[in-house]
Amino acid sequence: WYMASAFGKLQSLSGGAKSSKTSQLFSSHPDTEKRMAVVSERAEKDGFTKPTK
Repeated sequence: WYMASAFGKLQSLSGGAKSSKTSQLFSSHPDTEKRMAVVSERAEKDGFTKPTK
């Protein structure tokens, strides 16, 4: 869950902006929103409890 929180923080710091299609085409990493969703799903599947703030 902490990795999902880190990606959420990065997303908020970037103002939620999406990358341009060109930068996505040449990027070696998925966008932050997708990465956040993937690690959240994995944490839930593995039985980790989401921390409270």
